[in-house]
Amino acid sequence: MATRLEFRLHPLERVVGGRLVYTGDGVSDALRRFRDLATRSPRDLSCSALLELDEALEPILYVAPCYTGPDADPAELRSLRAASGLGDDSVRSRSFLAQQHVFNPPYGEDRNYWKSHFVGELPDELLDEVLARMSALGRQPGQVLIESLHGVPKDTDKNNGAVGFRQAAFNVSAMAIWQDPTLDEQFIGWARDTAAAIEPRSVSGGYLNYMQADEPIERVRAAFGDEAFARLQGLKRRYDPDNVLRRNQNIPPL
Repeated sequence: MATRLEFRLHPLERVVGGRLVYTGDGVSDALRRFRDLATRSPRDLSCSALLELDEALEPILYVAPCYTGPDADPAELRSLRAASGLGDDSVRSRSFLAQQHVFNPPYGEDRNYWKSHFVGELPDELLDEVLARMSALGRQPGQVLIESLHGVPKDTDKNNGAVGFRQAAFNVSAMAIWQDPTLDEQFIGWARDTAAAIEPRSVSGGYLNYMQADEPIERVRAAFGDEAFARLQGLKRRYDPDNVLRRNQNIPPL
């Protein structure tokens, strides 16, 4: 539980970012290029990928790089552009604020069920499984989000902070998004099954902000790690012994 936060901001006016969109047979190749790039990328390049189905119910891949270094055309971005199946390229110099609007999902307007796992690597077998899971839904708009995790957070001992996923390389999230309540069971089932296919390679509990209300307390504990969870329970007992603050993924007082 945080009672006070202080932030030190750094000026960042321009970045090289946007979206690269891949379709058809090039999706698998582009997904592997994204994996390889994200695994070895420098600290001034972050990169995420989003899989979904197009109107023909074929997989489509969005790769969203954000480069903050001095090179106007870094080699890593040239590698992504060389992948087959590239159908749209909006990567260019833009304001950092504009980069935050590369994806603008109408969250809160639709029904959502997300389930994620942190993984230490993305072997070809797991990428193939994720692609297969996209086709298993057979309708839009199910999505799989792959977020790369690297940089300064990995310089800190995982036991010194609240979060317990510093050893992970990626966060892989199955995101079901729909509107018709009669489809609840189908979409939630797809998200759970997709997450279950990823779970054997999980290195910790999932990302707290993506967890749903049905997550067991054991998985919430795993998200922090035993040591950090015990510390947080002690703070909870001190500041909120009656568990008034319990709307999100709850840490019950000791």
